[in-house]
Amino acid sequence: MIDAQSREATCGQNYPTKNIFVISDDNYLQIHNEATFEFVNMIDVPMDISQTDDPIEVLTIKVSPNEELLGVIAGKNLIKEEEELH
Repeated sequence: MIDAQSREATCGQNYPTKNIFVISDDNYLQIHNEATFEFVNMIDVPMDISQTDDPIEVLTIKVSPNEELLGVIAGKNLIKEEEELH
């Protein structure tokens, strides 16, 4: 699953004790071997359908201290409008 697709807006996390890294992609997480980049597994992340033009996406990935549990926060990555003072 390593390909030429841009991963600019994705999240990634390295887990050295497990020898893997995890990267978000749309509504799933890809797990790859840290040394060989070989695809290991895929985890589906269920998300609601956005009611606006702003897509719901994976915002961050967190892991427990023992690296046994994985938490995913999904939502809308909104950029606050810049305000000008006049």
